[in-house]
Amino acid sequence: WFVFIDHIPGNVFDWLTIRNYGFSDASEVFVFVSGYTCMVSYGGTLRSRGWPTVISSSLRRSFEIYVAFLLLVI
Repeated sequence: WFVFIDHIPGNVFDWLTIRNYGFSDASEVFVFVSGYTCMVSYGGTLRSRGWPTVISSSLRRSFEIYVAFLLLVI
């Protein structure tokens, strides 16, 4: 929601977002949380099976998300 609010100029809720109180905005926090979530999701697989399995799993998941995005747009 903060990313959405930050992209609307002159919004009433603009003062609520973290963009006004720090050096980053909501999109940078989103990228950080996404990276942390990937580490939590694939960290065990990395330790037990190695990089090739993690890369193939993450690419497969990325493709699934992309297909879902295309179906929603269409």
